[in-house]
Amino acid sequence: MAKKTDLIPPAPAALVVPDYIKDVEGPKGRENIQREDLTLPRLALAQALSPQVDRGDDNYIEGLSNGDLFNSLTREAYGQGPVPVLIVRVEPVRWMEFDEKDRTLILDRNVPVGDPRTKWGEDGTPPRATKFMDFLALHAVTSEPLGLSFKSTSIKAGKAINTFIELYDSRRVYLIGSAQDKNEHGTYYIYTAALGNYAEPEVYAAKATLTKAWGKANVTVDAKTDTDDMAKDVPF
Repeated sequence: MAKKTDLIPPAPAALVVPDYIKDVEGPKGRENIQREDLTLPRLALAQALSPQVDRGDDNYIEGLSNGDLFNSLTREAYGQGPVPVLIVRVEPVRWMEFDEKDRTLILDRNVPVGDPRTKWGEDGTPPRATKFMDFLALHAVTSEPLGLSFKSTSIKAGKAINTFIELYDSRRVYLIGSAQDKNEHGTYYIYTAALGNYAEPEVYAAKATLTKAWGKANVTVDAKTDTDDMAKDVPF
């Protein structure tokens, strides 16, 4: 009989704390760190022009290739996945406005829902603002917290996750990968989402702990704008 974790691909094991430091206290003052002061690492997607794949850039990640997924904080590379995740919390949809000529320039970080910039024009002109779907999650093998942030053509992956949550067991593992796509602007990579199986008991325990720890705090996902915004925005 197949194990519940058969649909979860192997991943690097979490670091084991050495015995000789288990009784050593961490830094003082951690009680002064507010949840709002923390930025959740994002499961990022490398594109052809991403600095992480440019050997001449300070942000270069050894071995990372176009289309690979990586942790924006630890810089761990996952290849093209799939990366197994458990969803801890679905964040409210948010909108941001970027400069049309320079997509790295943010004009408005918090465009209100219902603002005219979020609407399609009568002539089919796309919204000036970009829609984001964010999720607070954790790696379903290592239990490391991860933020998922989808926009543009990758918004389909966010919609797929919401569909899985509504139609299937929300405790299932979801498999995040990447796939190549193209439009009139060129070839690029998008996120994909597929339905997985179940994780090990300790991962669900970690999820419960994370859910309690974050509560209703305003969690910021590390969603730095880079060349993954090459794809044009799509209807929602």
